[in-house]
Amino acid sequence: MTDLQFKTNTNLPDLLYTVAFISVPEGKKIIDSIPIAKELFDFPQPLDLFMTDEEKDHEIRAFQLQNGYVVITKLYTYTFFPSLQDFENALNARAYWAERHRQYKPQNEARYKKKVDKANPRLRFWLDIDGHKHTYWEYQGKAIEQFLKTFAPKTQTAFKKTIDKLTDEAGRVAYHFTLEYLPLWLFPSEEEFDLWLAQPYISNPAAIMTDRVWQGRNPYGADILNHKEELLQQLADIAGIKREEIQFGKGGHGPLHLALEKLVYNDEVANKLFLPLTIYLGELQIAWYGGEWQLQEAPLIKSWVPIVHFQGYDYDIGSQLYYDLLNPEDSSFPSIATVLWSGKTPIPAKLKR
Repeated sequence: MTDLQFKTNTNLPDLLYTVAFISVPEGKKIIDSIPIAKELFDFPQPLDLFMTDEEKDHEIRAFQLQNGYVVITKLYTYTFFPSLQDFENALNARAYWAERHRQYKPQNEARYKKKVDKANPRLRFWLDIDGHKHTYWEYQGKAIEQFLKTFAPKTQTAFKKTIDKLTDEAGRVAYHFTLEYLPLWLFPSEEEFDLWLAQPYISNPAAIMTDRVWQGRNPYGADILNHKEELLQQLADIAGIKREEIQFGKGGHGPLHLALEKLVYNDEVANKLFLPLTIYLGELQIAWYGGEWQLQEAPLIKSWVPIVHFQGYDYDIGSQLYYDLLNPEDSSFPSIATVLWSGKTPIPAKLKR
């Protein structure tokens, strides 16, 4: 525990505290070996004030260690405080800022929540370079344990320290992350598993942040910008609204967003929306802030990526759209206009082309 790097947080003088963070999986090794004195149950404020949106619906617990530290265990991270007073100060400070946010949040601010397919197991798919769809099943939590009780592996291979590959008599392949908070993926055959494993973003992690998003999702190639109107009509059809309701003026995205909010998001819906919504938001970006369409080739996935060139930068608005709005792993759904880039803040490095 001597390697914990505590730092001082909060600018409220009466609620000073110090805190240290450890991320999984490194934190997992530490939490298994530290001497816990007792679990804490009585808190000055709700313990879920420490939760992020991504970690909601997962268990959060608090323990006091024998050396006096307090540790909060969450889905992905461990938060350490050097004393019980630091822990209480942190909770009270978070409650203070949460209340401030509630009081001063603009009353007309639109807050959305995406409906996400929560089936367990859940049917998922990935696209290959040519845009062909390949399906697999994803198991989470207790469903993994139940599945493994009925899955009789013929062979078992350790891919990495925390990943096992299990194959049964029928040829199905279970790709099992042995850390308890990660999923199990079931591929229908060895051939399908080998196809997935051969994808460029598997062997080249540098492509995972952007090229993976675009793989197989632009069937028009370098001619895509000549199909803008066709794609906007597709967007209207998917959203269940009329084409003329898709507007580009300030605030004109409202009817479209309200329609998108009614959809249940899974891989299928995200894939259908991806290209039409990219084109719409690119047009919105150009109409609101400026810029121009450009095409860039992505040789690794044999695709062409439409980006918006603005203020000397190449902005991959499609990847931003996926990570912020369409990702079926995340139920947050801010206004679609948040994907636009005003030029006043830096573009995240992963979205530069």
